[in-house]
Amino acid sequence: ENPIINRIDFRGNKSLKSEDIAPEVSLQNRGYFSKNRLQGDVNRIWGLYNKIGIFSVNVKPKISKLPQNRVNVLFDIQEGSKLKIEKISFIGNKRFSSNDLKQALISKENRIFNLFRLNYYNSDAIEYDKVLLKKFYNSKGYANFRVISASADIAPTDMERVYITFVIEEGTKYDFGHIKLDNKISSIANPDLMKLINIKSGKTFNGNAVEDANSRIIKYLAEKGFPFVKVDYDYKLHKEKKLVDVYYKISRSPKV
Repeated sequence: ENPIINRIDFRGNKSLKSEDIAPEVSLQNRGYFSKNRLQGDVNRIWGLYNKIGIFSVNVKPKISKLPQNRVNVLFDIQEGSKLKIEKISFIGNKRFSSNDLKQALISKENRIFNLFRLNYYNSDAIEYDKVLLKKFYNSKGYANFRVISASADIAPTDMERVYITFVIEEGTKYDFGHIKLDNKISSIANPDLMKLINIKSGKTFNGNAVEDANSRIIKYLAEKGFPFVKVDYDYKLHKEKKLVDVYYKISRSPKV
């Protein structure tokens, strides 16, 4: 029979709290112990540290046998240093400078003037940076912008520094086309809702303006007694005309 786990502890973890690591491991108090699951948990802990920019980490599991076929499990963690972001580069940007794009990111280079910002590598932050880049370009009219890839390379001569490169495709600049509204709530007049959508056909496309209008509609409906509604929007791009049609759809949603 596999032993029963009496207790699981973590030691040496300073950058990650024990209560943050515990839910990520498969071994749990009063559960069954397994060597395969133990090795899997070591890999998971290592992965958690990688996400926050610590790659030089050593996780040693220690098993203490107890009476009645029980064991205590200790993960002894030796942390290395966080990876500092040495440089952020962009490939494919022609309309905007690299400095302009860096201002849009949450990740920052390790500089004196960025001491109180996120100047350490964090994989979740890089994913969010992709979203922020898309929002930046969308706000400038580039509706078909996309991030092709985002890579992080550790300097071979300095294992504490990382170079981040975003490969992007800017696309082309678009204007607003038709603005349409599909409203399933009959007691709310469409003209009143259209007043909240301050977007005009022919003007430069702006994704932030589309999102702001969506938020105003949600707030307006809540004030009118419809807090449980679903407000979505979608785009239709006309590549030849360089126009973007915006479709807002309002439907009832079950209470949550």
